[in-house]
Amino acid sequence: MPGGDTRTCEHAGGSSEWTPTTTIQCEVVTCGDLLTPQHGIVSCTDGDRYGSVCRVECEEGYLPEDQNKIAAVCQEGGWDGPLTRCKDNRPPVFDSCPTDIVAFADRNRETTHVTWTEPTATDKINNDINVPSRVQLIEGSPPGSTFTRGQHLIKYTATDAFSNEATCSFSVIVQVRHTLKAELSCPSGYVYGSTCTFGCETGYPVDGPTAFSCERNYSSSEPVGYWDWGAGGAQPFCRIVPCPSLRPPGNGALACDGWAYGTFCLINCNENWDVPLDAPERYVCETLSGTWNPDDDVPDCALPRDPDSMNLPSELYYYSGDCSDPETQAQIQENFIAILNSSDYSDTCQLFVECAAENVQVFCGNVTTRSLQPSFQLRVKFDLTVKVQPGHHTSYIDVEDTLFAMANKIDERVKGGNFSFHNVTAIDLEVQPDSFVTERWTSLVCQPGYLPNYDTYMCKGCIKGSYLDTDTGTCEKCTTGQFQDEDGQMACKPCPSGTSTVKKGSRASDLCLATCQPGWYSDTGMAPCAQCEMGHYQSMAGQKQCHRCPGGQTTRILGAKAMNDDARRAGDKDDKKEIIADTMKLISNGAYGKAVTNKEKQSDVCYCDSEVAATQKINYPCLRQITEVVDGFYEIETGKRRITFDLPLQVGFFDYQYAKLRMLQFYYDFMLKFVDVSDF
Repeated sequence: MPGGDTRTCEHAGGSSEWTPTTTIQCEVVTCGDLLTPQHGIVSCTDGDRYGSVCRVECEEGYLPEDQNKIAAVCQEGGWDGPLTRCKDNRPPVFDSCPTDIVAFADRNRETTHVTWTEPTATDKINNDINVPSRVQLIEGSPPGSTFTRGQHLIKYTATDAFSNEATCSFSVIVQVRHTLKAELSCPSGYVYGSTCTFGCETGYPVDGPTAFSCERNYSSSEPVGYWDWGAGGAQPFCRIVPCPSLRPPGNGALACDGWAYGTFCLINCNENWDVPLDAPERYVCETLSGTWNPDDDVPDCALPRDPDSMNLPSELYYYSGDCSDPETQAQIQENFIAILNSSDYSDTCQLFVECAAENVQVFCGNVTTRSLQPSFQLRVKFDLTVKVQPGHHTSYIDVEDTLFAMANKIDERVKGGNFSFHNVTAIDLEVQPDSFVTERWTSLVCQPGYLPNYDTYMCKGCIKGSYLDTDTGTCEKCTTGQFQDEDGQMACKPCPSGTSTVKKGSRASDLCLATCQPGWYSDTGMAPCAQCEMGHYQSMAGQKQCHRCPGGQTTRILGAKAMNDDARRAGDKDDKKEIIADTMKLISNGAYGKAVTNKEKQSDVCYCDSEVAATQKINYPCLRQITEVVDGFYEIETGKRRITFDLPLQVGFFDYQYAKLRMLQFYYDFMLKFVDVSDF
């Protein structure tokens, strides 16, 4: 205020005046420039004028060092405090990190020395300068140490000036080689002529003979005993069936350890990645069969997601009139939401985009009183909600603290009677003091397809090749004929028409293969396929085998789609067409539709072993010759019926049969396809 804030009325020479004579003027208080933190951006509501609020927002990769000093207010004495610094929140990056090391114990020992190159790390400062970071071994033994059999975790950390920390971890796995215990039984000892049997423990297969004998060799001056291993000449041994190598997970690795005679493997994921939802705890090699249990399908590591929000379930009670009417309850719900979200959360919700109350439910119930007059109690359930900004590395302790601070503010208002409704709803609602309660634990809300993981306060989704079953809350593999090439999905995608998958859990569309068509088959039911052999058929697509024709019947083509894919057609199986089929078989011994040919030069040869039969053949008009091969056994050669085409229309037996053949062709090719029996 220029000239001071005081004026004095003075009397001199018969007149009075104010001194000093300058007019009092009020000027706006300013606070001057506010120091902007490095890597921060400051925004103010009214510059540096009195009452202005300035907030600092840190650049990407930086966070406020003190959450209580992210804002400053201009007051009469100046700014109420400096703004917090923006600290680097990006951890150092390891230049190299060893993968799992598998070593084998020394001879006659269960230990060995293992060494490796220690990892190094760098940290980026001012977004463009790389400086070395301090790397420290925090778990396990240093390189060059002696390690016992089993798995040993080695963990290094790299720390920068702001205490941001990165981790490099791997395992040293020491395995001891074993031979299987053999079971040898020699009831007669080891003398010449004795026989021994050989077996392996726990059912492991024997490679070689299971029985052998002690024999003697006379090639030297003195007989020498030896074991006769049988025709193969190989000494038997117990065989372990190895499992095929597992595919390592994407963005991770497999840690495997020898256990007894088998191997088990665990999934290890890189930093910021996690073992997917419902992944097997371990994979065990079954050395009897050479297969992995539960299977050999190792999922990729999944990238967890931030939750959408964190909720704190809460409730409070009201004394109420008759609140049983649904319309009344809807009105109460609407007004409760309005008064609840009008609460001032600004001082408790500075770090987050939105703080609110959601999922409000109203329940009305009867209460028994001493006067036996009907009375009602209204219960309101709701969730206090804090929205989480994805990618901001929010501390979930801060989120929980904010939720409980919101709850405390509501509790204060409830106790002060500020949550009562008078002349607002259809009935008056008097809040019950001390009735506001919350759950002890908060809950995470994840986007569809993801479930909360309260160990990490992140959301995990089902991996590629599976989907989230909302009824069971578990991941289910996509069935055959479906695939899923994205994480965190609620359903699988169908394969294109005419294609399917070989097995469940397909992760990409290129695993949808063409199915074998009817008349074809393969080991998987997918391409490449082979045609059904003669005497076999398959009427369905995508099959692994063909069916054999029953009762000695056969097909006359490869790739038959049905049992009647031959010359006999449907008449053999349909009584209504029996006469047609019999006629067709009578007039033609060839396949249906075969052209009539001149068989004048063709002959038939038959044999008979009786004079009566031979005499009948002699009287046959097409007889060519008859020869007695041996006494009472004759070879008879006859010509086939002569067919000529000299006239456009033959009269006789051939024309009769040929006409019926054409009628049958018309029946099968036209009548069955285009004429309905009901038309007659």
